[in-house]
Amino acid sequence: MNTATTTRRLTDDTAELLTAPALPADDRAGDGYDWIAALEGTAWSVLPNWASEGWDAGSWPYIIFAVARSRDVSGELFGYGTYVEGDTSTHWFRSQDACFEAITAEVFFHWASGQSDGPDSLPATAAELPDQDRKPYPGWTISGLLRGFRTAELVDSSTLPRLAVDNHSGLRWAGGNRARSDGAGCCKTPRCSE
Repeated sequence: MNTATTTRRLTDDTAELLTAPALPADDRAGDGYDWIAALEGTAWSVLPNWASEGWDAGSWPYIIFAVARSRDVSGELFGYGTYVEGDTSTHWFRSQDACFEAITAEVFFHWASGQSDGPDSLPATAAELPDQDRKPYPGWTISGLLRGFRTAELVDSSTLPRLAVDNHSGLRWAGGNRARSDGAGCCKTPRCSE
């Protein structure tokens, strides 16, 4: 994996040059689950669900979203990154609302194309989604997964609990431990049948 800790780039919403936490790049030696493991100890946390009902944000291990929050001399920064079949991309925003809109648009694309499980009745565009479906799933903010997005103060990301849930198989990771949750694995892939 790419081990750079910071990167210089432009914010997507204000086109400001910034230095922000780097999203680990895939080294092609594993799969999306290995990329999730590479996020451990970085500023990035996996974003498994989105919107009011916690619909899938991505389709693990092929499409994975991650979020981060940082600060520079000009103020707060909100980032999201994606892993799509080994390709990674990073987006940083000065505004949390702009970041949420961008995540919504990308998650919507995966829902509309059938790559991720989303609402049964989708509008024609992401912009037409109701407000409650244009922000993080409230259940994850309670668990602390998105604490970096929700708190007024910046939190040292090394102190946050790391929790990732594979909704496809019912596996849960907390730190380096893996255990089956209430879900009973939904398919015959090796990951589900472990």
